Amino acid sequence: MTLSKALVVDDSKVVRVMFKRMLEARGLGVETAASGQEAIDHLKAHSADVIFMDYMMPVADGFEVTSMIVGNPLTSSIPVVMCTANDTANDRARAKVCGASAFLTKPIGEAALDGVLAELRQRPAAPVVVTTPAAQPLGAAAQPIGRDEIIEIVQRIAHEVAGKLVQDAMQSRVLR
Repeated sequence: MTLSKALVVDDSKVVRVMFKRMLEARGLGVETAASGQEAIDHLKAHSADVIFMDYMMPVADGFEVTSMIVGNPLTSSIPVVMCTANDTANDRARAKVCGASAFLTKPIGEAALDGVLAELRQRPAAPVVVTTPAAQPLGAAAQPIGRDEIIEIVQRIAHEVAGKLVQDAMQSRVLR
């Protein structure tokens, strides 16, 4: 996968500036957002090849925003890297359930960042998402779904089911 544009989402201006410099030094163009809502709004008009998401933010935390990004067909192929100082097994599991592709612990180290970027670059390029109107005119013939689309739908469903199973298992352990 080619990484040329990154979106850094963090409520701390210091972290946004520091992270932007680190990524620019690695050849990425970087946009920033100070909140989850700002990130969602940004993605409506701009694209990104990778998103670095803070976990602890006011209003909507990084887990919620990551779930929204991964759940939207227009942005679901963008890998989201959860970035937080809270590095517990529960935080890592929750990030995975929400659809995060990777996890970085703050303060972000150069080697850890390079490792995540290398891993993301080794992934196959995401398929191009083609949008169609929500409703077709009366009498319009429905287009058949191709094999690749069926595989993608099945993979998304499997991902959601697996995430739910992990979440349920984690909750049952907490309740014991």
